Amino acid sequence: MQGDKNNSNSTENSKEELLEALLTKEAEIECLEHNLDVAKTRADHSEVMALELLSEVKKDEEQIAKLRVEVDNDESQIKTLERAVKQEVVAIHNLEHEIEIDEKRINSLRHEVKIDEEIIHKLEHEIEEEEEQINELKQEIEHDEEKIRRLKRRKAISSIGVMIVFMASVMMLVSLFTPVYRVERSSMSPTLNEGETIMVLTMGKIENEDVIAFYYGNSVLIKRVIAVGGQTVYFSEDGNFMVDGVVIDEPYADGIGAGGGLIDAEFPLKVPDGHYFVVGDNRVESIDSRSKKFGLVNDEDVIGKAALRVLPIGAFGRVS
Repeated sequence: MQGDKNNSNSTENSKEELLEALLTKEAEIECLEHNLDVAKTRADHSEVMALELLSEVKKDEEQIAKLRVEVDNDESQIKTLERAVKQEVVAIHNLEHEIEIDEKRINSLRHEVKIDEEIIHKLEHEIEEEEEQINELKQEIEHDEEKIRRLKRRKAISSIGVMIVFMASVMMLVSLFTPVYRVERSSMSPTLNEGETIMVLTMGKIENEDVIAFYYGNSVLIKRVIAVGGQTVYFSEDGNFMVDGVVIDEPYADGIGAGGGLIDAEFPLKVPDGHYFVVGDNRVESIDSRSKKFGLVNDEDVIGKAALRVLPIGAFGRVS
């Protein structure tokens, strides 16, 4: 009996021990489960952090890629700058070489300038001596010119006296055989100016471009013949004459194309025989055959051709 009790006691003890051990195990399991939860929480947190780190790593990698591109560009620019620097170094070297050559040339030119300055100094001295000689010669020339002027004045006075006597004699002789007229108007300038005296030849055939004197009413007028009997005259708007289809070159006329005068004749105009179509060289001031009222000049009214300008003496010469 006692043995059974002992066995039962031992069994109970064993149960208690097993219960304690079970409780201990459960406690350990709860602890482990808690630790597992904590570990899971940490793992989740670590995973989030890892994802954030991965995102930051990607951003860093993108920045690194950009930086690498910039570095490549900078390296390319550096290489370009290095090439440019090398070229500039070569250019500087060449310029230094040219400067050395120029300095040598400058030194050579300075030497030549010194020689030229010495030559110039000598030449200036010679020029001064020559200028003194020239001044002496000028004084002699002025003295000689004064003598010449005195002689010329004496000769001129003598020549003028002779010319006056000669012209007076010529005019007296001419007036016996040919008429002399004084230009009273400016219609023939610049060929003949107002106040000049001309000699008129009463013989000879009158032709185109001759300057003639003729009676017009109670006056004697002087005009230039543009067309003679049988010729046809045309007058253009630009002031040029055409005779029998040929344009006349008139270097003696003044004011061509400027208008002026009275122009109302009908063109083309055929000149009858024994008549002349006349105009003044001063086209602006002249009243002539361009006017119906003035008309043509009859051969019976013609005195002759203006041949010679006799006064003033300084303008003596042939009328053309």
